[in-house]
Amino acid sequence: MTGVQTCALPICQLFIGTGVGLYFTPAVLTALVAQSWVIVLGGVLIMAVAAIGGRLLAAASGIDKTTCFFATVPGGAAEMTVLAARYGGIVPAVAVAQAIRVAMLVLILPAIVTFSGVAAGAREPPLNIPFALGPFFLMMAITAVGAIVFQKLRLQNPWTMGPLLTSAALAVCEIQFSGIPRELSNLAQMMLGSALGSRFEREFFLRYRLFIPIALINGTYVILASGAVAAVVAWLSGIPLATTLTGCGPGGIAEMTITAKALGLAVATVTAFQLVRIVLANFGAARSEEHTSELQS
Repeated sequence: MTGVQTCALPICQLFIGTGVGLYFTPAVLTALVAQSWVIVLGGVLIMAVAAIGGRLLAAASGIDKTTCFFATVPGGAAEMTVLAARYGGIVPAVAVAQAIRVAMLVLILPAIVTFSGVAAGAREPPLNIPFALGPFFLMMAITAVGAIVFQKLRLQNPWTMGPLLTSAALAVCEIQFSGIPRELSNLAQMMLGSALGSRFEREFFLRYRLFIPIALINGTYVILASGAVAAVVAWLSGIPLATTLTGCGPGGIAEMTITAKALGLAVATVTAFQLVRIVLANFGAARSEEHTSELQS
């Protein structure tokens, strides 16, 4: 990445994390408490799906298991590339696999939910928080402090998880400073995508020519297996299938909440599913990989 992209990445993560945390309203907390067991179960099963997928990807591609593990875990494309770099993985491989799976999901899932009719009865009023310039800067300052605290504590992905959990804590307490303008959120996502795309190196594609088709197959497996998990979760809990499909969808939390909002689904419940899985992925992925490496050694 260039110096500008390196500096912009934490700022973009700050905006994205803060914006996602705004959805963690008391309604989300109620949903999380009432269905906590099934939400955690869904997150654990998705992590198991990713672990199996990582092994399959490693066997098919010949790339090391650490890289393939982070390439498969649905914990956010940018976040997983950061963790992969920290633990010695091949960053371009992780970036490619994550980008392919997320792109497949956001293209396929809305069509399936729309034309299958499973969205019936899974509606929720949209969250509308007005933008106010002064309170907006105050909110961003507070969530930036959360990021700095996470960074000082050396927790995983501080500029995403710190603002997200800080913003969520404020939302749970019904402290609403300001909404985030859609244009700013879109710009942050565009910059994150640009930073992610800059990791695609020509040398990688020349060395691993078959990785993209293998990653497509792997992404298909993860999406289908996650759909099966969503069906089980819906059956056990009574939550509408459209909601569990989006909540268990192995994409980024921003993409899935935006998809839920666009489809008129229960954004609160989707956010609860995604938040639990993202926390499991970001805080548990590295430990799981380390434990797996210890068992293999």
